[in-house]
Amino acid sequence: MLTTLPPSPFFPKYSDLIASGKAERLLHEQAAAAAQANFGNKVFVRAVVEVSNFCRQNCVYCGMRRENRSLDRFRTSHEEMAELLIHHRPASVRDVNIQAGEDPVAVREVVIPLIKTLRKETNLGLSVCLGSLDKNTYDELQRAGASIYILKFETGETEHYKKMQSPGTFADRISNIAYLASKGWIVSSGFIAGLPGQGPKEMLANFHLLPNYRLKAAV
Repeated sequence: MLTTLPPSPFFPKYSDLIASGKAERLLHEQAAAAAQANFGNKVFVRAVVEVSNFCRQNCVYCGMRRENRSLDRFRTSHEEMAELLIHHRPASVRDVNIQAGEDPVAVREVVIPLIKTLRKETNLGLSVCLGSLDKNTYDELQRAGASIYILKFETGETEHYKKMQSPGTFADRISNIAYLASKGWIVSSGFIAGLPGQGPKEMLANFHLLPNYRLKAAV
């Protein structure tokens, strides 16, 4: 996971985002070469643990949105998850990402106790992906033992963010990311590619926003 970018990072132009044919293949080849040069053939295994698919948000692109009445909802227990992760996880897993829909009940009743148990019983790296929460809850998760918070800004274009019915306002989302970084979290952020209505304009807005987190976030 990157925490800094090269001194002169590649920045896409409009023509790159609409490239096709030979130009598109060349761009992909350059990206593959850059990935190989920076990361080689090493693989880092992170186990993603879903503890709840309840969600108070209604993002139009997400199957867990609150108005999806066809989804069977669940919320697990921290005892069950602790048993699985302490005694039955694959040996290759050294990092666990605990995630859920935006479900404050799961954060309070499942995630925080689970993190405390895992921190006491294992040396696993612990990251969380739990959405937009209040500052006190972020702080409590950190005190429990989590060190990485995954919080995408979804899209870097304000009106597009609003149309997607993403959590709160765009300014709120950016404020949450900045707060997490200021408190010493390793923040894994970024955008979602392929959102409804996303075109070159919205993609360029994403890339323009990314340099603001060069030294604070892992993108």
